[in-house]
Amino acid sequence: MNERIKELVKTAGLNIDGYGYPIWGCLDGEDEKKAFLEKFAQLIISECTGIYDKIDNGNLHKGTDNYLEALHRTFRS
Repeated sequence: MNERIKELVKTAGLNIDGYGYPIWGCLDGEDEKKAFLEKFAQLIISECTGIYDKIDNGNLHKGTDNYLEALHRTFRS
């Protein structure tokens, strides 16, 4: 799993095991799972809009000014 995605998973409230995978068992019930997924989605959207804003303002992100390339460099391993 990509390091940035791991950070977002942790921020959304889920732990990562020693192999880099989410530990789903720490979420109790459907409400906690739903809350995690909503928070994680919000964080991904925020990350994407932040990258777009940076590039739209004339800056590079991960060495590129191409938005799609910047997304790939951010979220791929």
